[in-house]
Amino acid sequence: MKEKIPNQLIDKYLRNECSKEEEEFLLNWYASFEESPDPVESLPEDQQEVLKDRMLGKIRGNLKYDHRIISQEKHSKVRGLYPLVSLAAAAFLIFLVFTFYFSNSRREGNPVFQSNVTLSNRSSSLKKYILPDGSSVWLKKSSSLTFLSKPGDKTREVNLQGECFFDIKQDKLRPFIIHSGELCTRVLGTSFNVKAYGGSRKSEVSVVSGKVFVYVQKNGKQEMPGVTLLSDQKAVYQSGSRNIRKEQEKGSDLKIWEKRSVSFKDEPLSNVTAVLSETFNVKINITDQRFQGYTLNADFTGQSLPVILEMISKSLDVNCEITDNRIVITGNSN
Repeated sequence: MKEKIPNQLIDKYLRNECSKEEEEFLLNWYASFEESPDPVESLPEDQQEVLKDRMLGKIRGNLKYDHRIISQEKHSKVRGLYPLVSLAAAAFLIFLVFTFYFSNSRREGNPVFQSNVTLSNRSSSLKKYILPDGSSVWLKKSSSLTFLSKPGDKTREVNLQGECFFDIKQDKLRPFIIHSGELCTRVLGTSFNVKAYGGSRKSEVSVVSGKVFVYVQKNGKQEMPGVTLLSDQKAVYQSGSRNIRKEQEKGSDLKIWEKRSVSFKDEPLSNVTAVLSETFNVKINITDQRFQGYTLNADFTGQSLPVILEMISKSLDVNCEITDNRIVITGNSN
């Protein structure tokens, strides 16, 4: 059975007041969960909250410092995102970053959504945003997302023009609704893709996980019976038609959003990209041959390809651009 960690020790660590012995004890405890599916769930609820709401705030503050370390040693092995936390736990930590942002937003009384705020992507590659409620969205090129809800509303509503992948934070009291032309997608918590480009009469909603309800709305009223979609299903709607067509999702475009588990132990980046290419059915090109020798020691458990690439970018100080099913790894210009 894993030994419990006193909250006081976690507090000391966050204040940089731990002795070397205490720090080593804490990190050894953390590392002991490397083979476990989810270390947080093994803790009592109060300790989970301590880790989620405070530890990651401190770790995020160390990111810039760690990038300096990486930039000095990027021709040798890269083992961590942070000075004190192993990359083997990176997938777990990224999840906590999302949780930390969400919990702080609500605790400080920030509005969940501010109407008329627009997120856009004018670049050619995929662009990620974290919404105030903790949900994550990835906008494709020439796409925009506008918040429609006001603070205090019982729903979280946005308007989409273009194409976007959504990973929605569950909130049973406030469903998430995407308006894309005449088509509306209502969800409690799931991951899915919506395609509704201006100038095109065709709209699509494809579900990767969870369940959504898709319907047509005109003048604030539902026009016709909607359809419920589960994983690997999609809805196709042609503007002006009298029905929504429900189909099985057979395309490979959504494969990068499937959550997979891969591990690497001192593997060159060239080997890492080869494994990711095969796992997610994509093409990954490394533009600078110097990066081929960078090594990675990491365990990505239940993560989509964009999240994995985000963690690799931060740990190796490189830039990963995603355009459709093609990924290009370049040097970081910052």
